[in-house]
Amino acid sequence: MYSKYLLCLFLICVFCFSLQAQERKVIICDKPSDEKDFKRWLEKDVLYIITKNEKELFLKLTTNKEREIFVQNFWLRRDPTLDTEENEFFDEYYERIAYTNEHFASGIQGWRTDRGLIYIAFGKPDRIEKGRGDFENVKDILFEKWYFKYADGLCSGAEFTFIDPTESNAFRLQKGNRESLLKSMGNGLTIYIGPCHQESF
Repeated sequence: MYSKYLLCLFLICVFCFSLQAQERKVIICDKPSDEKDFKRWLEKDVLYIITKNEKELFLKLTTNKEREIFVQNFWLRRDPTLDTEENEFFDEYYERIAYTNEHFASGIQGWRTDRGLIYIAFGKPDRIEKGRGDFENVKDILFEKWYFKYADGLCSGAEFTFIDPTESNAFRLQKGNRESLLKSMGNGLTIYIGPCHQESF
């Protein structure tokens, strides 16, 4: 009986320590604090990774304190190493956003572009092919093809083809492919698309 009590006490201490570490992390990382911040967080920061259920729950919250707790738990659920103070997922995610804004901006912020969407969701591609080709009944236009040997949320690899008809660095997925991808988002903690095989977009 006494040993069970000690075990329970130990588990409670470990849990509390993890929550304290997570709280320190969020405070350091400039967490949302008012309704405008929370709206930005929902519509911009986590647009590509928040699940439909999480979004529905978040929209039902009525106080900023509830929203703060939700945000902390949102990142905590995605932390791959709960026993450390760092949240590697959080750090990597915001690094990806910064990279897209620096490299893919073309009249709109980089995170809002199709390449930004894919980079934020899947990270750096394993290989990029660039050139000119024929797409959508348009000949000799710039394209980039990104290859992933493994992509989060997919059972194996994926490839994404972006075209730039205006040659203004505004590379985009072809319309049908973009719609297929967007429909698949929000189903889980990461993107999930179809059965286990190579996907092409």
